[in-house]
Amino acid sequence: LLTMEGPRLGPWILGYSARELVELRAAIGTRVDDDEAVTAEAAAFFDRKRRVVGLGVPLRVHDERYLALEGWVRRTGRAAHPFWRIQAALAAHARGACNLAPNVGLGIAAVLLDLGYTPLQISALVTFVNQNVFAANAFEAAQQCAEEMQHLPDECVSYVGPPPRTSPRAAAAGDGSRQPGLCR
Repeated sequence: LLTMEGPRLGPWILGYSARELVELRAAIGTRVDDDEAVTAEAAAFFDRKRRVVGLGVPLRVHDERYLALEGWVRRTGRAAHPFWRIQAALAAHARGACNLAPNVGLGIAAVLLDLGYTPLQISALVTFVNQNVFAANAFEAAQQCAEEMQHLPDECVSYVGPPPRTSPRAAAAGDGSRQPGLCR
């Protein structure tokens, strides 16, 4: 899970993309229903930042998942929602300015923002939904991979947190045992 927490790869990119869209939405302000204002602010935002999380598709011209989501958004009448329109304007400008396509992270972030989720909630939600992917990879690694993939060497692990404590039951029994699992 920790290896996937970042703005370039994994479920957390959706939260980063959502933050970008929220920032752009704030710049648009009350003009969100004005297509020209949305387009102008999206262009200025992209030109100022030049690197926006949710734009860019490695090794392909477009993200097929984004195209499928875009089709669904249009078919279900959600293309008129504010965050979808904002990301579409941003994506159109990026495509025209430097042939940079949107990826599915930007699209899903827009849909979830339009549903009322916050960027932090989006990051967490998408991570929870992907637990099956993480579990499957961890299980396979433990079964098939090198010794290093089955467990971390003791010298690579350190505990950071409160010092060991005596559990209430152990304290009552007077044996001074530490609560198992907190610290070695």
